[in-house]
Amino acid sequence: MGKYKPIPSTKTSPENDNRINYIAYFCLILFVLLVPFFPDEKLVRLKLLSLQTLLFFTAIFTAADMVYKKKVVLTSVPVNLPIFLYLSYIGIHYAVSQDKPTAMTELTRNILSAIIFFTAARVVDSYKKVKLLVTAWTISAVILAVYGIAQHYGGFMIMPKVKFDVPQMDRIMSTFGNPIFFAVFLVTTLPLSIAAAFTAKKLFTRILFIFCVVVLLIALYFTYTRAAWIAAGAALVVFAFVLIRTLRARIMFLVIATVLLGVFAFSTRTVWLRFQEHPLIWRDTVVMWTKHPIAGIGLGTFHLYFPKHASAELKKIFPQERFIVNDAHNEYLQILAETGVIGFILFFAIICSYYLFLHKIFTQKVGHTGEQRVWLSAIAGSVTAVFVQNIFSVDMRFIISSVYLYLVMGITAGIGCANKETVLVKMPMAWQRGIASAIILFTAYYSAGMVLKPYFAQRKLAQTPDFFEQKLNNPETQLAELQQLAVEHPADPRVHEKIGWVYAKQKMFTQAIDAYEKSLKIQPSHGVFNNMGNVYFLALNNKDMAIKCYQESLKLSPHQVDARLNLGVAFYYKGMLKEAADQFKKVLEIDPNNEKAIIYYKKMVE
Repeated sequence: MGKYKPIPSTKTSPENDNRINYIAYFCLILFVLLVPFFPDEKLVRLKLLSLQTLLFFTAIFTAADMVYKKKVVLTSVPVNLPIFLYLSYIGIHYAVSQDKPTAMTELTRNILSAIIFFTAARVVDSYKKVKLLVTAWTISAVILAVYGIAQHYGGFMIMPKVKFDVPQMDRIMSTFGNPIFFAVFLVTTLPLSIAAAFTAKKLFTRILFIFCVVVLLIALYFTYTRAAWIAAGAALVVFAFVLIRTLRARIMFLVIATVLLGVFAFSTRTVWLRFQEHPLIWRDTVVMWTKHPIAGIGLGTFHLYFPKHASAELKKIFPQERFIVNDAHNEYLQILAETGVIGFILFFAIICSYYLFLHKIFTQKVGHTGEQRVWLSAIAGSVTAVFVQNIFSVDMRFIISSVYLYLVMGITAGIGCANKETVLVKMPMAWQRGIASAIILFTAYYSAGMVLKPYFAQRKLAQTPDFFEQKLNNPETQLAELQQLAVEHPADPRVHEKIGWVYAKQKMFTQAIDAYEKSLKIQPSHGVFNNMGNVYFLALNNKDMAIKCYQESLKLSPHQVDARLNLGVAFYYKGMLKEAADQFKKVLEIDPNNEKAIIYYKKMVE
């Protein structure tokens, strides 16, 4: 008889069950490894585009894993409910907003943050996965830190006669477009990189991670960001204080830490004594909040309404026509101002429930290994750093900062409640899974369109030549012919309008204004008022006259797009942001794909 061969089992192994989940985890690895390298420049937000792209792929694969396993589940963690409630409140705010294009940025930020939280909670479910994720994160962070340090020195020598040149900066920002945003990235990374050094098995690996920590600290120093320095101190204190178990050791640590921090503060006193206008902004923000205490002024609209509440003292420091105070420099005050007491309470519910959950993990009767305690302490420090820094700034308004915070919170949920699931929906039938798949694909397609729309608008707008840069063929001949027509037909407004148009093309602006005024005396025309407004605004820098011309144009033809768009731009450069937003909003009601209106909405926020 032949050897007995067992019938292969048709049951899917746990490894196969988790293969899609591992793809989602791999997307998170790519996220922390690649996204920081993309530059963050105003309007052309490659960092944001890469972030959104990778997060959408992560979310799609996570959703596909649920469809494959025939159930929609969430990792059972107390933070789920407050995050869901806060996101729902933000959604309601967006739905009732009178400034939807402005509110969309905040809605997107909160959706992306929730996506990475729930995804990380599901796919980062072991300390082994945390280590690999943090390793990729640290590799990316240290390379960017080296680049940032190079910015401080203006480059460095690679070898004799070969220099790596970098534009020199007083406050380094690496690829983040702003020292503050780079600093919050560093303070979020530092505790996790320290934990990687503590838990490394091999001496060489430990030394390598210690080197990375030193580089990150040097880069953080060169950002000269006081809020980040305070946050880093808070993070390291929390990390060490939670890790140390005895009261005596904790007291000794606090004494040593206090002395070291005092020495550091004294040696960097010139930075600490730098002029600070934040208290004035905080005071005026509270004044603005008192006008709408319950539900706030509206999602993402701080920069639109704040100029009307800014004090004369603050306007002396930041003249309205030259500076835009587009945030409160305190995330919690900004949440209070924009979403009212309700939003403020819901957001603080997230913070409180997270720390209660973290405390519960530490006090579980089933003890943790020393290595696990190190990682949990580092996570506590990392999250604390972001919360502390946002007392003095609004880093979470920068989407990548918010997403990194929610990523670390999601990691806490994943390792704290691994294999604990709440089943929301079961999908045993094929048609149910088909509908779910269709919803996923539609959401991905719609979201991709929303993400890419501003970038396509910027690209198209950049390719549009400026009016005054367009050259005419034989302008002298055209002017001679038109002037002859003006002699023959002095009462024809079209001739004078055309003469003004040619003069404007030739950058003979005084003559252009004279010709346009002659045309208007004969017959008022919305097109002539609009063109004359362009000359006043773009060529003569007379914003007040330009605004009057655009308004006259709109009186004659309220539904035209050009004059309304131009009026919005003039208001924008006058620092009248609410008035500018109203005009851009009306433009988008007429033309939803208007590139210029889309771009200026982004400019107001950035």
